[in-house]
Amino acid sequence: MQEQRRELTVFLHFSVSFRFRGRRTHCNSVFAPTVFNLARLQSGVVSRRQLVHHGLSESRVDRARRDGWLQRLLPGTFLMAPSPDTFHARCFAVHIWLDGRGVLSGRSAGRLHGLSSMGSSPIHCLVPANQVADTPAWIEMHRSHWYFDDQRFTRLQSGLAITNPCRTLFALAAHTLIQRRFDHIADDAWNLGLVTPSEMADYLERHRCRGKDGVAFLENWIEHSLPRDRATQSYFERDLLDALDGAGLPKPVTQHPLELTSRERIHLDIAWPEIRLAVEPGHTRFHDPAADALRDLACAELGWMVHRLTEHTRADLNRFARLIAASYRRRRHDMSHSPPTNM
Repeated sequence: MQEQRRELTVFLHFSVSFRFRGRRTHCNSVFAPTVFNLARLQSGVVSRRQLVHHGLSESRVDRARRDGWLQRLLPGTFLMAPSPDTFHARCFAVHIWLDGRGVLSGRSAGRLHGLSSMGSSPIHCLVPANQVADTPAWIEMHRSHWYFDDQRFTRLQSGLAITNPCRTLFALAAHTLIQRRFDHIADDAWNLGLVTPSEMADYLERHRCRGKDGVAFLENWIEHSLPRDRATQSYFERDLLDALDGAGLPKPVTQHPLELTSRERIHLDIAWPEIRLAVEPGHTRFHDPAADALRDLACAELGWMVHRLTEHTRADLNRFARLIAASYRRRRHDMSHSPPTNM
């Protein structure tokens, strides 16, 4: 949303200067104020049909294109000069061009839902399997035989139609090559309140037979996420998880719930409950050292060992991951030679 507001600000600056400087007054003789308002709402993109609806004749539209006021993006869809050619502009171009025969999907839908690390190009869209069309290189069209089986599409406030969060995550699972990478994406969606593991489990149960791509990644994420109360909380935590995996450690439990003797319920960021070992990565500005010390002592009272890492360790996470791996091995050895206690 903030990204689109920045783009609208740029469009408004250009359209205002367009009216008052030199030859820019000529544009007002081509486009009515209502056209500017429409283009502002659509990141500078308008269709031929919309222009005709707002009073321009077909010949005036063609003249505006010849004179450089309209840049063709797709058949019958234009970017009004001098609007910037942005991610949202291209999303609107695809949305207008599809005209209800498809929706934005994949990484484009993920970016519009607010997921991080979603690329701006190409623009991904989903259409029925029988739809055939030539598209430029900046569009990646996905054809689906079960397009009509799940038409609960999300309509954004801007008017763009995109796949709903569950279908978006299903598509991202199919086009992600590494499980850890998909886990990060799914946790991001969970943190944003877009999906929950139980919702994804229900979705997968309904649609697992309609294409196998991505099913294994989803099943693995759901399996280790259902027992958790909440998702992985930070990119620092995710980077550390990758480093721990590279150090050869077994997969830990994230956001492990623990009830202290005071009856307070806390969550340990990264934990191996079987040996009561935990790692708590966090930024110093968000943590109170005294409160953290009291919390760690309360964990020690239950037999837990807690290692804390600050942002200063991120420059050499692999080294710290190896040190934690050594601590894990010592802890496992010590626990195997000591009598069992309650966790």
